[in-house]
Amino acid sequence: MIKFFSKIRQRLLTENKFSKYLLYAIGEIVLVVIGILIALSINTWNHNLADEKKSKIILENLHEEFVLHKEKLAFALPNYAIGINANINLVNLCGHDSITLTALQIDTILSQTFKGAPFNPPQPILDELLNTGNLNLIQNKKLQQYLFEWESKNKHFKLVYSAYWQFDSDQLAPYLNKHWSWKNLEIAGGTAYWKDRSKLKTNVNAMFQDIEFENLFTTNAFHLTRLQNELKQMDQLLISIIAETEIN
Repeated sequence: MIKFFSKIRQRLLTENKFSKYLLYAIGEIVLVVIGILIALSINTWNHNLADEKKSKIILENLHEEFVLHKEKLAFALPNYAIGINANINLVNLCGHDSITLTALQIDTILSQTFKGAPFNPPQPILDELLNTGNLNLIQNKKLQQYLFEWESKNKHFKLVYSAYWQFDSDQLAPYLNKHWSWKNLEIAGGTAYWKDRSKLKTNVNAMFQDIEFENLFTTNAFHLTRLQNELKQMDQLLISIIAETEIN
């Protein structure tokens, strides 16, 4: 093809037909430009098609990941409700002249006050998108906003839980070490380690007359309620993310 155009060009120049050669040259340039534009268009189309496929795979993986988050959260939330109610029940017993509950019943309530479990589900898909900057492959701006909000709430929950854990470790657990049997609490919680309750005596009435006991479990209820509220907000956000990642 190149030899063909070269021969034509030489012929036109030889015959001194400059105007025809000029038109021919312009036509050559136009053809080259059109060819380049077509090649660029094909390349852009292929690139967009590849991004569209990647985006679809990302949405499918995110949907699966956040559905699992929803299931784990649905399991965690009822435990927080149990823990909050147990703390409230203990605090309401404080100050009474006599406690009619048996030691076993108190063990059960005490064991339930620690029901606030951490919520830290693995999220490899979202982490990879955030770390690599591939979140831009998602064209849905609303979904992008939800994912950034989720990451923020997830980090905040961990901070709040860390404060709760610090309180339990530094204040609540040391108090129970002195005034109650962990062995009995583990039995009440369903552990298989122990068969017989502790033979050591505890002064139930004295404990429920202790202002420190009341304050500790009031604070424990506060922490669990705060965490429960955080999880409820995350649960609502999960609903939105799952809806936006649904592929029809």
